[in-house]
Amino acid sequence: MRRKVEIRGGGIAALCCARLLATRGLDIRYSTLSGTTGPTLLINGSTQKLMCDVFQTEPADLFAGSVIVKKRVVLWGGADKRVELPHFGMVVDESTLVRRLAQRTPFRSEESSTPDWVIYASAKAVTEQKFRFGSRVATLTSVQLANAGSDSCWMESLDEGWLFLVPVGIGTGSLISVGAGPERLLAGSRLVTQQITHINKIGNQVPSSPAILEHLSGSDWLACGSAGVRFDPICGEGAGHAVREAILASAVIRSASGIGGFKSVLNHYESRVLGGFLRHLNLCKQFYESGSDGAWWRAEAKSLAVGAEWVTRRLMNVSTSRYRLAGFDLELAHAV
Repeated sequence: MRRKVEIRGGGIAALCCARLLATRGLDIRYSTLSGTTGPTLLINGSTQKLMCDVFQTEPADLFAGSVIVKKRVVLWGGADKRVELPHFGMVVDESTLVRRLAQRTPFRSEESSTPDWVIYASAKAVTEQKFRFGSRVATLTSVQLANAGSDSCWMESLDEGWLFLVPVGIGTGSLISVGAGPERLLAGSRLVTQQITHINKIGNQVPSSPAILEHLSGSDWLACGSAGVRFDPICGEGAGHAVREAILASAVIRSASGIGGFKSVLNHYESRVLGGFLRHLNLCKQFYESGSDGAWWRAEAKSLAVGAEWVTRRLMNVSTSRYRLAGFDLELAHAV
């Protein structure tokens, strides 16, 4: 009898799990949860390749019509001059990407049956409180760009927060402001404000500091993607982590009744997700320690240090993993 999995979510992680499990013969019940669309995604080359591998397609199909960014322009930490760095990525509308992924996902469903596993893959799918490390919020704003054909994105730190601007179409851009509101930050900007001619619409404020569930799995469930972990947009890692977590979650579920039993593979899942979250916290801490010496930056950096200590303690209680990923499959790393 095929195992049955219910996936609760509607984003990248949910669809990657559905694709990987359905193509391996599992019965999938897919519950799309409504929610607000997140920020425009800037997807780097490695994440593009990983998505194409999962969905067995080409970048030209999955990312058709996307804006290509070739350069990142940064003014950070009170520097006098901006720095220009090569940065290849695709600017993708999240709802468009999700729709294309769904078109490439073969669903099987047995609506009346009880699932063997549940994957929570949306923040709306879980009621358990997350541990949040920081108090910052982000605002997504639609703007008009001074240079209609730009292939750059721009990043700038200020005393009360930071700005990130990326082109999303001819003459239009998406601005993420973290900390103070966009108008307040733009008033003190020396870089990003020069790229904008007009603010079209200021969106809602959403929490942007890293957060994680106390437990990422149980005897018959996993939390994947935004259900388990939320990433700070400063590092642009959210989409890549969603795909990698989905690959790992799918491999764990397929292996749960095989090598080592479910407790052992769930331990592996928790340890890998916690390890990735710890690396993210430490990287963010470097950014927030270097952005400014103002009170807002110091407070957020301190919260990230608290988070890193919390995750480190959690990892000390997780036994050493015996597994590794080989492609999309989980295997024993060594003889035990």
